[in-house]
Amino acid sequence: MFHLATAHAALGERDAAFHCLGEACAQRGYWAAFLAYERMLTVTPHSFVPRQTILPFAPLEFQCCACVFVTNMRNLPLSDGPCDVNASRHRNCSDAAMTSFKPARLVTLLGLPVFLLALAAPAWSQESPGFAKEGTFVGVSALPGFTLDGLTFDGSTAYRRVDGDEILILPRLDRKNMVRGIVGFRSSRGSFEVSYDQTNHTGTFLGVPGWEATFHSINGDERIFLVTRKRIQPYVLLGGSIPWITIKNGSFLDPDIGDASFRGFGVNTEAGVTVFAFPRVGISAGYRYRAMWFDSASGVTNTTYKLRPRFRETSGSAVISAQFAF
Repeated sequence: MFHLATAHAALGERDAAFHCLGEACAQRGYWAAFLAYERMLTVTPHSFVPRQTILPFAPLEFQCCACVFVTNMRNLPLSDGPCDVNASRHRNCSDAAMTSFKPARLVTLLGLPVFLLALAAPAWSQESPGFAKEGTFVGVSALPGFTLDGLTFDGSTAYRRVDGDEILILPRLDRKNMVRGIVGFRSSRGSFEVSYDQTNHTGTFLGVPGWEATFHSINGDERIFLVTRKRIQPYVLLGGSIPWITIKNGSFLDPDIGDASFRGFGVNTEAGVTVFAFPRVGISAGYRYRAMWFDSASGVTNTTYKLRPRFRETSGSAVISAQFAF
């Protein structure tokens, strides 16, 4: 209830904020013990003023059937009335869309690199074998200090439902080291690889720390080696991804609190160099940059909404990889 009170305070809703603070104290909530020391809020005789207000943001719509989400909380006040669209209608509509949309997106993102690799295969087959062993390989990759750049997950932006009270927050995520597994197939001049990312972060929203967030991504990448007959082989990488982020207790609909989830698609790029100590063993170092567009979200009501237009996030970090070919 304490976090819900801060959200109402950010909207300038003094009565609702005080009501939630009273509930937090009555429930003996953990954060209520720090109320006297919380610097985020300033109480005056006439208002409940946040220390850091929600920044204005270009309107983004979460559309499903007749229900709309927007991100500009400052200019669009919350309505006291219920939504006039049946909840089951939303759930059925969005579930059907997501069921058919995710497989199609996965095939498109992973199929493009495979198609490019197939087009280049005839030309590669005429060249002499390279230094690295061709065939199936496994590997591990590390990205130190991974986080999102904060274009949208900036710690001061939240979403709310038009004609409703549901709120979804976007905290600023801290840096965490990422380690992921890789499996792929190496040809003479390139390799296609599939990997899975997962990192657990601690976020900050409106100056309040402690928001738990988990980032996931399924990646399909094509790595092209510019030199193949030597131990040292520079490369470039292009691929696609399906990212999603879950914010624990990041959605509010008084008196309920639930997880907020954002899903989308992305593009991966990378450039670096691979050193093969042996034909079967290679170590790579480079810089990885990804752009992601999130186009759907859900909150405490477990209803999936499509975002129109999509909003963007980016991430860039150094990457170190090791691989072993069978």
